Amino acid sequence: MMIMKQNLDQYQASGHKPKLLFGVGTPFSGTTSLLYTLSWTNDYCHNWKAQQHGFLQYMDNRHSIYENAYRDFRKKVEHKTKRYRWHVDNPSNSKPPELVSKNPKVIGGEMIPSVEKEFMSQPFTIQKYVDYHLAHWENIKDNYQSLVDFNNSNGRLSQDFLNKTIPILQKFFDIKVVMIFRDPVRRLWSLRNYQKYNDIPNSNKDRRGCNVYEDSKNSGDRTQKSTEKLESTDPVENWDYLSHGVEKVHDYARLYKKFVKSVGKDNVHHLVMEKFFAGDKDSLCSFLGYELKDIAKCVYVPDLGINPPKHPYLQDQWASDVLPLTNELAEGGRVACKKCYDDYAELFGGIPEEWLQ
Repeated sequence: MMIMKQNLDQYQASGHKPKLLFGVGTPFSGTTSLLYTLSWTNDYCHNWKAQQHGFLQYMDNRHSIYENAYRDFRKKVEHKTKRYRWHVDNPSNSKPPELVSKNPKVIGGEMIPSVEKEFMSQPFTIQKYVDYHLAHWENIKDNYQSLVDFNNSNGRLSQDFLNKTIPILQKFFDIKVVMIFRDPVRRLWSLRNYQKYNDIPNSNKDRRGCNVYEDSKNSGDRTQKSTEKLESTDPVENWDYLSHGVEKVHDYARLYKKFVKSVGKDNVHHLVMEKFFAGDKDSLCSFLGYELKDIAKCVYVPDLGINPPKHPYLQDQWASDVLPLTNELAEGGRVACKKCYDDYAELFGGIPEEWLQ
């Protein structure tokens, strides 16, 4: 605990705490594009080597005491580090040029060796999380405005865990939370298409079997799996299957309330994906106190259905709409997801018109 106490004394004495932005999204809602907007496109924040390391979820998960959890975590970070290094050496082939035009020390992921080693070792502790982010802040503070923990798994953190952990983190960081929501029916349709039509990723390939280090022209063949559920003749039955699966993160109102309870309403901001990537960025700029000059590309806006643009650094989104979403299926989806729509409307005063088109 000595390093963390020293850091606490340092930041309490200075009266200035670095910002830490939590990205809380739902899969297939433009979360990656939002991170690109905040980081590489506008230099607001930087996430070190691993875009989604999921450290807090490992802390919250009761299975994290087992060796396989540590092995999975290390493998994830090491793989993302290899990808990061490759993008630095090959900027024209994958990530946008902005990624590699900044401080090489930051982009290369330099960090105090002892801190990095501790972060990658057992057990998962809040001390390691704090020391890791404060060490990274020392590297980026002259080039960026904030640290960031941008991970869809943050949405699955339990209320009890947040209630215990956030007060500790607030001693060191000025915490803000941004979340982005997409029309529930379109989001679930993209998610299920992706699950059905893509291979499980390995160390070098994405879920389409495509080498992640190659240009978009080498997108690879999609692997078509069983589609019985997707092609169900009863759309309501089909959507019940989708909306009552393992993930409950499409319950947007519950997700929003959970973080408001933990960090306060003034520190939580939600975006409607369809509005944000169409150019509506003023509310986010006001929330962050920072001017965003541009918005990164997003495959889902404008919605081109089964013909999305193949942006080379958004491979995960390429095969997320293989089957067309018919009007019949969409109406069935709205029935199955009615509670999600109703709860959103009650909390925020209505449903975005883009979700009803």
